[in-house]
Amino acid sequence: MIRIKRFLVLGLFIALTAVVVAPVFAERPQFYLQTVFIERIHTHSLGYRVDYNRSNFRLGQVYIPYSWFTPAGQAEIVYANSRSVPYMNVVYRDGEFSHVRLYVHRDQGHPSWVSLRDSEEVRQRFDTDTFNIRY
Repeated sequence: MIRIKRFLVLGLFIALTAVVVAPVFAERPQFYLQTVFIERIHTHSLGYRVDYNRSNFRLGQVYIPYSWFTPAGQAEIVYANSRSVPYMNVVYRDGEFSHVRLYVHRDQGHPSWVSLRDSEEVRQRFDTDTFNIRY
């Protein structure tokens, strides 16, 4: 009889613990990180155009305005002297774009850095609030 009571109390304790703890884990955001290798970073007075390698072996382009590079903003740049750069990490939170982090060569004389000519079309592409990348 005592064993049955202990078993019932233990079972009730486990059930209550599961009920209390389950919402804590259910509310945690899910993060997903996608690493993309960069071919070139084009500097412009409004931001960066990044040429990257797509999964079909073609080049893709994304435009990242300087206004995104703020504390707690949508973009961050990390300068390094490593052979592994340049690349970028695109972070998704619950399936939606969260932010992008560029890892680039510290020396802007490196062949991955180039200048972007100014034109009306280029200026329009920097006027964006969304990060449109195709893998």
